[in-house]
Amino acid sequence: MTELLEYREFPVQKAAAIACFGPAFAFLTLVIVRLTRGELFRDVSAGDHLLLLGLGAAAASLGIIVLGLVLPRVRNLYMVMVLSAIGTPALSLVLSFVEVPPDYVWTAHVAYVGFCFVFLTLTLGSMSILLNEIVVIRYRARIVMIAMLVMLLLSFVYVLLGTMSIDVMSTESPIAQTVAIVGVLLATVVRPWRWERHPLTVSEDVQRFFVPTFFVLASFMLWYFSTQMNIRNMFAIVGEEFTTLGEYSGLSVYEPLMLAAGAAVGGLLADVKGRKTAFNSVVLMVGLLAIFGTTMYGIETREVSPGTYEPVVVLNAVPLLLAERFVEGFMLVLLAVLIWPEVGSPKTRARRLATVWLFFVGYMALFWAADLGAFGWSVPEAIGLYGREFAILLSLMGLYLTANVPEILDREIELEELELNFDEELVEDTVEAFVGADDFESIRSQLQIMEGTVETPDGPLDVMSKDFNKVLPMRSIPGIGVRMEERLFKAGYKSAAQLAGETPQRLAAKVEGLSVKRAQRILRAARERVKDVFERMSHQSSSRSDK
Repeated sequence: MTELLEYREFPVQKAAAIACFGPAFAFLTLVIVRLTRGELFRDVSAGDHLLLLGLGAAAASLGIIVLGLVLPRVRNLYMVMVLSAIGTPALSLVLSFVEVPPDYVWTAHVAYVGFCFVFLTLTLGSMSILLNEIVVIRYRARIVMIAMLVMLLLSFVYVLLGTMSIDVMSTESPIAQTVAIVGVLLATVVRPWRWERHPLTVSEDVQRFFVPTFFVLASFMLWYFSTQMNIRNMFAIVGEEFTTLGEYSGLSVYEPLMLAAGAAVGGLLADVKGRKTAFNSVVLMVGLLAIFGTTMYGIETREVSPGTYEPVVVLNAVPLLLAERFVEGFMLVLLAVLIWPEVGSPKTRARRLATVWLFFVGYMALFWAADLGAFGWSVPEAIGLYGREFAILLSLMGLYLTANVPEILDREIELEELELNFDEELVEDTVEAFVGADDFESIRSQLQIMEGTVETPDGPLDVMSKDFNKVLPMRSIPGIGVRMEERLFKAGYKSAAQLAGETPQRLAAKVEGLSVKRAQRILRAARERVKDVFERMSHQSSSRSDK
């Protein structure tokens, strides 16, 4: 059984190898978190940390462009994952032991942050593309979930050690760097560079997912900033100061665990119930946050002494923080790595992923700029007044658009569990994607061809496997001339029988200059000719056996 058909059992070795990259993601996440808090470099001010964060976002955009243009031409994506995952922790170790001249300290900081963001995009992008070529869709979300859980649990450990005054990135105890490098090296035990890659995908339009994603992310941003502004204004009214929900509740150390819970539920739901159900769930959760979030905070007038009343802020920070982090963890698994490389043509997978990620980088840059007050930016007062209402509206629009979101998981399983007993090499040659809109038409045509004779003896099948090209060459099919035959051979089609088992969309995508309508005409003619020849050969063989 080849790796293309590895869907009956969970791919443990592949999941373990991908999970070994979790420590590298934890280290890269720790770098970015310290950068946003102004704690990454001791000799750099908070304002310069924000400048470095902006430069890092620009470097991430550059890394995403490289991902879209270069990775499709790379044969060994796993080596790209290894080099980019090890790159930043190795550079951190080098810089911690090498004394940089004072004139080049700022340059070293800029280079370090830039490499961090570029390597993060390359590592995550390589993993996302590679997963879609080595694992079938029913296990993919769980593997991503496991890697994210390793990352978040290690992040929790690093935060916990920080409360004990242990710096896991210091020169004295470079724990995070060492664990990241060791984790990547452990993944090589199963020799992942030998994994076979297959162009697994589902023929759908990625925009049917992207448009509701835009609305749900916009709704979440409006809800977040509206909630933050309203809570700060309430504390300002009573003369107190508010920082974050984590600090107010005393649970900031446990925030990675809350994200992990959301990631676990998101990964399991996406694999067990399908991407559409998981996608609808996250849109619904954001809408519920926008609707019921205001019930978690408010101002009450209480009697502090006989005849004396003062306004008091009532803030249920724990459930509000849990809901926020749970939704973020859910979106982390579902929207960061999954969906985008799973739908559409395999040839444009990297470019499609890069395009969506560029939008995400712009979203995060806007989020950071508004939340951290970078470059004098601040959230408009109108967001605090009307942000919640618009968040509800956008979430409802997103929920309405999810009706057009296609189901991916069930459709792929439907073809996987349909036992046609085809020769395995024929399946690998003729099927590039699991169940597009016309795949069942292709299967049905092949069954009609085989049903052309009843009780077909073995003779015709032997003739088909050896001399079918002589009996029915490509050019004998109406619509295929000399140039079209050359283009078909160049696209990998070797026989008329193989062509008869194709779909118009894939044929048009693989053959240069061929439209879908013309591909439909060619396939229709090819199927009719193959069926006629198969019947004629079957009757001839039956006649010979009777004699």
